[in-house]
Amino acid sequence: MLLGLAVTISMADPYKILHTLSELFPLEKWLFQAVKFSCQANQWMRERNYHEGFANYDNALQIWLANINNTELYCYIDIGRIHSTIVYKLKDQSMTMKQADLSIMYYQLAIENTAINHVKKKYEKNAIKYFQK
Repeated sequence: MLLGLAVTISMADPYKILHTLSELFPLEKWLFQAVKFSCQANQWMRERNYHEGFANYDNALQIWLANINNTELYCYIDIGRIHSTIVYKLKDQSMTMKQADLSIMYYQLAIENTAINHVKKKYEKNAIKYFQK
């Protein structure tokens, strides 16, 4: 059912959905704002308006970086994805390499943090079982 709804959403609808979610979850408004900036950046890039696209990616990155310590969100993946998208739009080789390095770094951090959280949960389960005996 949801898949069918997702297929029929137009380009304007995601912004309405993000706005509604921001109203329903006001404490998470920043999260929806970061997603909105990323969506807008992608749209600008498709339209070859690189100035607006890069500006929106920068706004999204600022939000994600400000919340990077939120372990529930794994912001590293979103940050890595933005940097890897930017790589394909740059003409300057040194800037391209810098963005590629940042992308790799954030993807590696995402992997490391996911593995660490998995191990922590495993130890917590074992500790609970041990102390329940």
